[in-house]
Amino acid sequence: MEGKRTTGGAADPTFTNSLSAGGDFGHLSDEVILMILNLLSPKDLYNLMKTCVRLNNLCQEPKLWTSIEDPPDKRESIHFALNHLMTSKTKKVKLSVGCSPINRGYRTSLSPSSLKLLLQGDHLSELHLVNQRLDADHFRMHDLPPNLRVLNMSGCVLSNYETQDHGLYLKDLSLRLKELEDLNLSYCSFAMAHSLMPISKLPKLKKLYLRGCRDVGECLAYVALSTRYGFTQLKVLDVTDTRVGSIEFSSFAIIKTLEEFYFGQYDQFLDHPINHITDLCITRIRNSPTIRILDASGSRLTDRSLEIFESIPNLERVEAHFTSFSKNALETFHRNRPKCRIHMVENPVQVSHVLIRPQQLNTTCFNRHHGPSESPSPSGSVITIDTRANLNASSSGNNYNNTDNNNHNV
Repeated sequence: MEGKRTTGGAADPTFTNSLSAGGDFGHLSDEVILMILNLLSPKDLYNLMKTCVRLNNLCQEPKLWTSIEDPPDKRESIHFALNHLMTSKTKKVKLSVGCSPINRGYRTSLSPSSLKLLLQGDHLSELHLVNQRLDADHFRMHDLPPNLRVLNMSGCVLSNYETQDHGLYLKDLSLRLKELEDLNLSYCSFAMAHSLMPISKLPKLKKLYLRGCRDVGECLAYVALSTRYGFTQLKVLDVTDTRVGSIEFSSFAIIKTLEEFYFGQYDQFLDHPINHITDLCITRIRNSPTIRILDASGSRLTDRSLEIFESIPNLERVEAHFTSFSKNALETFHRNRPKCRIHMVENPVQVSHVLIRPQQLNTTCFNRHHGPSESPSPSGSVITIDTRANLNASSSGNNYNNTDNNNHNV
């Protein structure tokens, strides 16, 4: 009967007639169709639910929704997904469709009822709320699902934030999320230096992304205390485009488990003469046995830092955009560490007041021995030079350039 799922694998005649022009798909049993649906993405399932009654019923099978990702950016659609599709088998919820300018202006992306459903999902292990506007009075850290391993709130905006204790919004994070391993708070204004204390107490935290959280480095006391007594398992730390300077860098550098350290400055207007990364603080990571990847872009490092990089035994890659390493120093580094790659824009650039993020750089790998290459030889040190048409690099005799390869356009 129309409107109800068939039983025993029998075909729905209304469904068969509606797809008569498309072949015999309508004659397939529910079990076979579910096997096909299991191969589709959540976005395809959302669209398929709108085609007919039978597929609408089949698409709501709980085993298809172990992951709920990006329902249409409407309150009604999000509420339907959380209320009807999320079950005890759902492990991941991802809402990354940026809320409209209207939503970001004066109302939250999620209704209070949707937030309540989301926070009651104790079965969730991953929660991604990207570029959402949340009500701080209803969305509190101590109400989050306790079994989360991944929490991504990058780009989120809090409304009613003024009613919270300033800088203490994350104070209950470590008490609730004891299983958390991956935390992303990039470009969140509520992530401040105070926040490092509760974050550092997360017992299983391995990845921390604070990109664009400019106030993270404004208080040395919180940075020093959190790194000395916390972050016992941290492997990845991203403080790109923050006010982390040479002194704060020295505190972060004492984390013994750190493997990837991103401290570059892609926003050139954040740099300040009294708060920048220097060669002196880089000495804190000399001979580090764990570090594999560094991002020193935009810092005021000199050739002396390359000598320190050579001493790091497991170093695989260095992002050095907007730096001024000399040609001779880079060649010496290449000879001594042929398996370590250095990615860099050829010259410092002058840009307009626009935030440059690493993912916006369009670069081409350049190998000294093999020329321009999409996939450089893993055995050769690689210099990455910028090929963006909208970046006008000024020439400089002290910077490594491609004079030996005049055919390569910069």
